[in-house]
Amino acid sequence: MLKKFIVVAIILITLYYVSTFMSNYTYNTDFPAFYRAAKVICDSDVPNTSVYEVDFKTNKYNIPEAFVHYRFSVLIAYLMSPLGLLPYNAAKALMIAINFLAYGFSMVIILYLKKATGRWFIYPLALSFIWMPFIHDIRFVQVNSLLLFLVTLSVLFAAKNRPFIGGGILGLAALFKVFPIAIAMVLGIKNWRIFVSCAVTFGLALLFPGTKEWFSSFAYTPFLDKLYSVIYLALKENSIVLYGVYVSIIGGLTALTAYRCRDHDYLSLTALAIPATFLTMPVIEYFHLVLLILTYTVSLFFKTSIYYKTMAAVSFIFIYLSGFLFPFSDLTNYIIPFGLILLWVPLVWHGLNDFNATEEIKSFDYQ
Repeated sequence: MLKKFIVVAIILITLYYVSTFMSNYTYNTDFPAFYRAAKVICDSDVPNTSVYEVDFKTNKYNIPEAFVHYRFSVLIAYLMSPLGLLPYNAAKALMIAINFLAYGFSMVIILYLKKATGRWFIYPLALSFIWMPFIHDIRFVQVNSLLLFLVTLSVLFAAKNRPFIGGGILGLAALFKVFPIAIAMVLGIKNWRIFVSCAVTFGLALLFPGTKEWFSSFAYTPFLDKLYSVIYLALKENSIVLYGVYVSIIGGLTALTAYRCRDHDYLSLTALAIPATFLTMPVIEYFHLVLLILTYTVSLFFKTSIYYKTMAAVSFIFIYLSGFLFPFSDLTNYIIPFGLILLWVPLVWHGLNDFNATEEIKSFDYQ
């Protein structure tokens, strides 16, 4: 018991110093968006929809970093409002610490669901913290580690036969960034309650004041060109219909694979859904790829031919190394789709072609 206490104390002390250091010595982060939104919610003199206001000529809240657009639901601003009660650097350090903890607990859930023990638990958990998208997520004080936690928590509840709670958590995650709805759709093929619960939660949240301004913010604050998927740009240049066909193909093959493998665990289906979702997104940032650690971790337990593990390893290397180019090189935008394809295609191929073979279909379940 004493040893566990010492280990926890060391982790918390280390987390405190690392978070404080990063808060004081990182600049040009995305945290101003969250802090300003929190301050607006705490400020009774301005309407809450001001979180989306872009014409802010004066820095009312004395934020020491450049203005960043807030692109999340007003409800998320309410959840983050306690940050507005703290000084800027203290709030930033807390946000970094929360992301560290969220990411760590996510890995614990993933490994727990895979029944990993001993070195198969310790090594993946420890090495996961050098995952480059996670490092950038922390560096820029983003929220994708929180999204990973919500997704894995949803899978945990689904695995514990609590699909409505699991779906509701995905609905909450979609208030940060809407793509978790796509994950809910894939999991809904196995259990319709997950998607229904996700849709109801997200739909009810849209009734909250500020939703119109949330969606409108994407129109008047367009993304930088370099953030758009090269696949999206190439297809859209010819016809937006081509992009629709592309999304339909990726989504259709993923759905068919999930349907044929619907007897398998939720974690395996989530591992399939994540790269498929990223492949269909018109805008994808390197931070989003934090969630791929779920798919790569699950691949460690994939008991089938060396083919898939090799493809997954190559995909991991490409996406990991592209992080050294981010955010200064457009080459990253080409490497990411390539890495995603290397990860997604073998999953679909295996699921569609080997599902009739009893031994092979069980291996898709990573058991």
